[in-house]
Amino acid sequence: MKGQSTSEYIGVSWHRKNQKWEVKIRWGHWRRVHLGFFTEPIDAARAYNTAALQLLGQFAVINHIDGDEWLEKHQALQSIECSEREL
Repeated sequence: MKGQSTSEYIGVSWHRKNQKWEVKIRWGHWRRVHLGFFTEPIDAARAYNTAALQLLGQFAVINHIDGDEWLEKHQALQSIECSEREL
């Protein structure tokens, strides 16, 4: 893992001391929230997505993970909510 400190996912980076993937999210202007350490970057990305949606709601920028049913359901619900607002 030498030389690689970030992953392809938002909010996920390699923590050299613990040898695990670390997840953090910014909330508000300056506040950073530590979400934990994970052995797999995809699990860390899912934790980030969950926190982002809880903290930021419709304004969340989340990781897109292929084949992630939970994310696909969330996106479908968001599109329905947007359609209802337009009516």
